[in-house]
Amino acid sequence: MDARRAAAILVLLLAPGPGTSHAADSTVFVGSTPADTAIRERLGIAAEVRAERVKWKLTLSGGGKTPSQYELQYEYGERGSGRRHGTLSVTRGIASSADVLVYELDGAVNVAQVHANLLQVLNPDRSLMIGNGGWSYTLNRSDRAEALVDARLSRRQPDMTYPISAASIGPTVFGVFQGRTPCRGIARQLQISVPRECTKAKWRVTLYQDAATQMPTTYKIEGGLFQRGAREGNWRTGDDGAYRLDPTPGQSALRLLKGDDNVLFMLDKAGNPLVGHADFSYTLDRAN
Repeated sequence: MDARRAAAILVLLLAPGPGTSHAADSTVFVGSTPADTAIRERLGIAAEVRAERVKWKLTLSGGGKTPSQYELQYEYGERGSGRRHGTLSVTRGIASSADVLVYELDGAVNVAQVHANLLQVLNPDRSLMIGNGGWSYTLNRSDRAEALVDARLSRRQPDMTYPISAASIGPTVFGVFQGRTPCRGIARQLQISVPRECTKAKWRVTLYQDAATQMPTTYKIEGGLFQRGAREGNWRTGDDGAYRLDPTPGQSALRLLKGDDNVLFMLDKAGNPLVGHADFSYTLDRAN
């Protein structure tokens, strides 16, 4: 085979396929969200289709630092899939803040930029969409994403059942937040030892307040990382507006960025939102 023919074959092998985008100015976000009625209507997923979640791959491209086009690929159920693409508009303002950057994806959804590495799907009124105990509505930048646990290992994840108390209610409850996150990244943050097969961690975080003053008092964390019993302590709002759940013996503080009254994002030690992956995000959603 001569050199020119070999070069031509190499170009064909490396060329992107139809409908893909590998432009230098493109950014890809991935994640899994609930397949509830609200998002089904936005994406055209029939109500009778059996699906618990939607897997997203959103590519923003064009315009250098400011994207002007998008391609959204999504999968749901056993074999369902869809694709949207088109132009996007860059605006500012969500229901809880006038300063947040918003990408309006023509013919699809609007997403807010929580951080350079995180996007949050919005409701039509520009409030943050609220997830459930399984998945949030957060998308993670793929080139900053936490590594997925090898599928062969994930099938051997140990039993992570845990005791859980009855959900707290009443005027002393500031809020109860729930979700599933990747396991190993947050375990490192909190200095908790977990097996390498640990794929996901389930959470319920209850924040309490003084019934008269509505000032923060104590917290309780229950979930797969706390099988020996709930983690409890005091919490407060820091100068940066993030909620700080004070450290306990042998564990670090847990910091939560307030997206709005219903959605919280876990922060790393430097104060940046933790980046999940295609299956789970580091987001907690209000349960009540």
